[in-house]
Amino acid sequence: MLELVLGAHRYEVLAAEDGFEALEVLAHATPDALLLDVQMPGRSGFELARRVRRLERFRAVPILVMTSLDDDETRAEAQAIGAHRLLTKPIAGTDLRRALQELFG
Repeated sequence: MLELVLGAHRYEVLAAEDGFEALEVLAHATPDALLLDVQMPGRSGFELARRVRRLERFRAVPILVMTSLDDDETRAEAQAIGAHRLLTKPIAGTDLRRALQELFG
C-alpha cells in the first residue's frame, strides 16, 4: 500500500521484503530517504538503520520509522538511530505525506 501511495505522489520506491533484501538493495543504491519498519523479518528496522548509519554515504539520509509499537522504548530507539520521524501504524496517508514534505518540500 505504501508503494502505491508513494508512487502516486511521484516518489521512486526501492522496496525490500525483509532486512536482508534491504541490505542487498542498499548495496547498489543510496536513496534520498529510508522508510523502515521496526518489525521486519530477518533484521529489525532499527538494526538495519544502525548498520547503514555506519556507512558514510548513509549518515545524512533521513530515516522514517514505521511501527505498531507506541511506547517509550521504541521512541527512544528511534531517537538513538537519528530517525527523522516515528510513524505509528496504521499510518494515515496524510501523516506520511507530511513527513515527506518536511524532508523534501
